[in-house]
Amino acid sequence: MQGARQIVLSVAGFDPSAGAGVLADIKTFERFKVYGLGISTATTFQTDKIFKDCIWAKAEEVLRQLNLLFDRFEVSCVKIGIVPDVYFLSTIVSEIKSLSPDTQIVWDPVYKSSTGFSFFAEVNDEFILSEILRNITLITPNHSEALFFGKEEDVQKSAKRLSAFCAVLLKDGHGEGPLSTDILYLKSGEERSISSERIEGAAKHGSGCVLSAAITSLLAQGNSIEESCREAKKYISQFLVSSNELLGHHA
Repeated sequence: MQGARQIVLSVAGFDPSAGAGVLADIKTFERFKVYGLGISTATTFQTDKIFKDCIWAKAEEVLRQLNLLFDRFEVSCVKIGIVPDVYFLSTIVSEIKSLSPDTQIVWDPVYKSSTGFSFFAEVNDEFILSEILRNITLITPNHSEALFFGKEEDVQKSAKRLSAFCAVLLKDGHGEGPLSTDILYLKSGEERSISSERIEGAAKHGSGCVLSAAITSLLAQGNSIEESCREAKKYISQFLVSSNELLGHHA
């Protein structure tokens, strides 16, 4: 008999095109041989090319589902996707840590869709955000997200500021040059560069979700933050060339 799989949880939006959010996370979890659970924070009205609207779940509904799942399963790691504001996020993170203090949390801090739809309300209470981040293992912002949450004019200063509370993987997916280099900022103050060949013209809907879900899977299997980020970066390179469409394949 095969050994039991680690159990992980996606708390994210429901994208009916299955390229992003909970559905994309579950497909990624399966690819990494962990068992994925899912809770929806929102129902989006979108395809891989257009975004029309978003209806948010109520925080109390998410909490009820969290309690049921954590009462039944030993969840090693949680990936959090889109949430409407810092207070919703605080509620989720606090409940997870109350139910299971050792469960690791990865947050993909999406504040705006690629089509310009705003998910996350402006952060006016930086103290609450810092307290949330202290309970999170890793966040995975792109440059615009790091600037939005880090509140500095320089993206690296923003990432470093955030890394005072948790590890930060600053993604370089939309940069230029022959290499795509993500920078991992650890709470210790150390930095690690994680590079791969830049694949031009191979954008995929939900690639950020897939990356953070891959990291979540790898952390659950006992890998370090750095190991998880490096292996997930390799997987994304495969994912980006998996099809000629905006929707990637996980086979």
